[in-house]
Amino acid sequence: VLQGVSSPSPERALCRVSSARVLRQVSSSQPMSPQILGPLALQGWTSPGKSQMLQCSVFGVGSATPQFRAGAYKLPPNMWGIQLTQLSEIESHSMFSPGLSSREVVSKVIWPETSGSGVGYALLKNSAGLQSRTMVSHAWDMSFADLNAALGSSGEQGPYWVAATALYQSEDNIRQILSEPLRFIRQVLEHTPSMLCVLATRCNVYERLWCLAEMATAVSMNVEVRVTSKPKGLKAAWSLDDGILKLCSTDVDSRSARCAEQSDEQALRRAIEALEGSYATIDRQ
Repeated sequence: VLQGVSSPSPERALCRVSSARVLRQVSSSQPMSPQILGPLALQGWTSPGKSQMLQCSVFGVGSATPQFRAGAYKLPPNMWGIQLTQLSEIESHSMFSPGLSSREVVSKVIWPETSGSGVGYALLKNSAGLQSRTMVSHAWDMSFADLNAALGSSGEQGPYWVAATALYQSEDNIRQILSEPLRFIRQVLEHTPSMLCVLATRCNVYERLWCLAEMATAVSMNVEVRVTSKPKGLKAAWSLDDGILKLCSTDVDSRSARCAEQSDEQALRRAIEALEGSYATIDRQ
C-alpha cells in the first residue's frame, strides 16, 4: 500500500511504497495521475500544490495483477508456470553472472524485477498464467545455470513450476504460504502431473527440508517423481547414475534436514510434526 503525502512545498509531491522500500518522486507541475507513477496506479489523487493525504494502492506492473488479494489467489498456484526459454533469459540479465545460485538470482534479478508488482516473475512474464506440467524440487544453493541445464536435458517439456519464479518474494506473501506450507504444496500438485527432483554438486537435496516436504507430498498424492541433474560432460557435473547412488547410500533423515530461513524451517517442522507419523512419514515416502 502506498503512503502518499504531498510535500509542504507545491514544487513536488512524494509517494512511497513501504512494503517494497521504493521511493518515487513526482513533479506537481502537472496533474497527478496513474501515469505519472508508471507501473504504480493510484486509487485517488489530489490536484497539484494541495497538502492532502493521498490514498493509494499498488495494482501491479503492466497487465499483471496481485497473486494474493482479499484472502484468495487471483490465479491458482498451478498456473504460475514458466517456460525454459524464459528461465534461460534470466542468464542474459545485466545483474546475472555465472555461478550465481538460485538464491542469489532471486535477490539480484527476480526481486528487483518484481518488487512492487504484487506478482512473481512467472506471472510478470505470463500475465494470463501458464499451467505448470512439472513442479521442480531443487536446492536454492544450486547454480542457477546448472538448474537450467538440468531442466533442458530432463526430457520434460514444461511449463515448469519453480519456486524462485512462481512466488512473489515479498515477506507478506511468503508468510501467507508458511501458514500452511504442506497445503500449499498440495495446491500446486493437484493439477501438476509430475515432479522433477534436480540433483546438484553444491548441496544434497535430501538434506533440504523444503525438498523433502515437496517430494513426500508428491509421493503421498501419487504424483510421479523423476530425478535429473546437470548433463554429463559439463564442468563439475555428476552423472545421473552416480548422483543417485551417492544419495541413496545414506538414509533420509528429515529431522536433521534444514532450511536457509529459520521462519521456513519452523513452519515446515510444525506442519510435519502435525502429520501422523511425523518425520518418519517424510523419511518413508
